[in-house]
Amino acid sequence: YFHFKPAYWGWILVIIGRKFGIAFTALMFNRNPAFQLSVALLVMFVAYALQVRHVPFMSPSERGAVLLDHRMKAASGDPIHASLKDSLARAEDRNKRAPRKV
Repeated sequence: YFHFKPAYWGWILVIIGRKFGIAFTALMFNRNPAFQLSVALLVMFVAYALQVRHVPFMSPSERGAVLLDHRMKAASGDPIHASLKDSLARAEDRNKRAPRKV
């Protein structure tokens, strides 16, 4: 998978929340391993269910369709996609190399 689809730019918060939930479970329930295991499985199951329902990652086969959808939404004035378009253009300008002098 690649990075997230443009509509799921905040999905990293779900990943951080999952990691926090597992770390919290490991630290707070260390006296009862069976309960610790059950809570950790619950955290992982909820994270998995959210990921399956929302499908936030962009696969290589979806890349063209996602980019086309992004360009159409940016052209129609969607604020999130317009902001993403501007930040992508700035990043591309920064990454362009100056012509080499031979």
